[in-house]
Amino acid sequence: TLTGFYERRARRILPALFVVLAVTVPIAYLQMNPLELRDYAASLLGVITFSINVLAAIYINYFGPSADYTPLLHIWSLAVEEQFYLFFPLVLMLFYRLGRRSLSALLVLATLASLGFAEWKTMQGTEGVFYWSSARAWELLIGALIALNPPRRLPPLAENLASAAGLAAIAYAVLFFDEATLLPGFMGLAPTLGAGLVICFAHSGTFAHRILSNKAAVGIGLISYSAYLWHQPVLVFARMQFGALTLSLAAAALILSLVLAWASWRYVEAPFRKRGPQARISRKRLVAIFAPATV
Repeated sequence: TLTGFYERRARRILPALFVVLAVTVPIAYLQMNPLELRDYAASLLGVITFSINVLAAIYINYFGPSADYTPLLHIWSLAVEEQFYLFFPLVLMLFYRLGRRSLSALLVLATLASLGFAEWKTMQGTEGVFYWSSARAWELLIGALIALNPPRRLPPLAENLASAAGLAAIAYAVLFFDEATLLPGFMGLAPTLGAGLVICFAHSGTFAHRILSNKAAVGIGLISYSAYLWHQPVLVFARMQFGALTLSLAAAALILSLVLAWASWRYVEAPFRKRGPQARISRKRLVAIFAPATV
């Protein structure tokens, strides 16, 4: 159901996010000067309303110096995700009667339109396009197309090659993308299609599956959402406290982020994610917690 979908999203996203906000507010109040605190308060409102990507598009260069002192800037990508989650189910409900094939064709057109728009605006040097939902929708739509049209199993060699190519494309983006990389246009195809290849073809027995199913990778995957939430505030407040980060300070910040991420996953994410009769936190209680917390 639509309400069930939104409830799953709320259980997945809100608990850990609000814990991070609750921790960063007093630290920001203690560490920041009035001007910085004003900007932090604006970003806090942007996070709570899932519109911080709009704020960032107007005010912040993601690779500029201001980004190093904006604790909640990274939530822009979660805002894009939430905007997609809000509207995409309604689009599916509206057009699903067309049938899977026609719906898929419609989504392919939407994906190409969004990608073309992103490349056009990126090449023009349009300020803030990095954060625009319209220029990022294609990345999420590729995942939707895979979900609607899961590929058939291929011979083992083909699956090995395809999933390994996916890993290589992701690794290329991690190692070689920097502030000079033109995003979110065609260059974004490397990590996005790479992820798609892994999702489609990293079946049991493939090289990619062996890498991604080892305990270390699975552990990082489990805490990845919380690690995403914690890493930027930890780095920003460390810079505010110590100035430019040395290698040892950056390593300490990374370790602290992972420790906080594990605690957040274990004691916040996991209890909230269970639904139905076995849920420790019912739907009514979920609303009772987060409605006033949002206000």
